[in-house]
Amino acid sequence: FRSWLVRWYPVVDRAAAIKTLCRAVARGAEEACGAGRAPDGMLTISPQRAEAALDSDEIRWDVGRAAKQLLESVTLVDRELQVLQLAVSEKEARKNLERAGWDLEKAALSHAEKMQSLSQDASSRFGGPLEKYMALHLGDW
Repeated sequence: FRSWLVRWYPVVDRAAAIKTLCRAVARGAEEACGAGRAPDGMLTISPQRAEAALDSDEIRWDVGRAAKQLLESVTLVDRELQVLQLAVSEKEARKNLERAGWDLEKAALSHAEKMQSLSQDASSRFGGPLEKYMALHLGDW
């Protein structure tokens, strides 16, 4: 009944909505990571972050939608880490080309092989959900 009320009636008590969102995100993150694995407070969001999420035009104080969006942030972290893995600096490109005798095709194939080997263990390379939620927390999630 409570979720129905929050969904169909406008939010009257903003403080209660913020507190509910903070608890929902902490509970969802704890479920994803395993209970008791994280230090106290590391799977929470700040009240300011909760309010900003709730007040967005996309969410419009829908606590359920806000919690879902915030909990899906881990997927974005995974994607950004993959982007950073795929990026090639000018220094690295120069080193690959020098190693390949300035043959662009060989250097590209070498880089592709390296990316292939990295992608095979990419899911565990940067840790699991716990490490990613903790990184989000430290980044003022």
